[in-house]
Amino acid sequence: MEFDNQDLIDEIYKDIGKIKKIHPNLFFTAITKDVFEEKAVDDAVIVYISNILTKFLSTENLYKLGNYMIDMLKIRGELDSYRRYLADIHIGDYSLFFTGVFPEIFKKRIDPYKPIPPDKSLYFYFGKKAYMDASNSFEARKLGLDELFENLSKDFEEYSYLLNIVKERHMPNKKALTDLMLKEYNKYKETKNMLYLQKARSIADVLNIRKEQFPDLYRNL
Repeated sequence: MEFDNQDLIDEIYKDIGKIKKIHPNLFFTAITKDVFEEKAVDDAVIVYISNILTKFLSTENLYKLGNYMIDMLKIRGELDSYRRYLADIHIGDYSLFFTGVFPEIFKKRIDPYKPIPPDKSLYFYFGKKAYMDASNSFEARKLGLDELFENLSKDFEEYSYLLNIVKERHMPNKKALTDLMLKEYNKYKETKNMLYLQKARSIADVLNIRKEQFPDLYRNL
């Protein structure tokens, strides 16, 4: 059976508990495509950014060159040509991921006792430069990826902004999911319709809520 992209998204969200059974890359491709296609972004970029989201589900992949940008730049300077190319890709991916998916970490500090937030403009600068350096490398030209990385560099800020939208539209946080679970449970109490209860239980499963934490939700089991 074939789906267009909206059909696929509708199928994913029909029962949020089923998200756990869908391959992450399929999920990220669907939600990225939903937003990026509105701006007529090239398919190659959509696929690449979807792969970034999938790859960085693992913190091991996220921090493989260090925990901070300064660490990555220092390591990059000590590498041979091929490994420097891979480092440039990682720095670009890392910068795009953080500015796109976690823009809140760049907000100005209000509490003087909290650490100073990183400078978003620097992440834009280093991310754009890293992708352009990757584009200009022998390795990218050999693999036919030079145009892709040049595109990512030139439109870095736009792709970061579009990732902000992907997050807001399709990546609900724990509070939003908890509110949705309670909403579905209250609908069940009002209507006694088991479909609402099943939906509430599915969301509870996603949130890893144990039966003893919310016994009423599982009372009819």
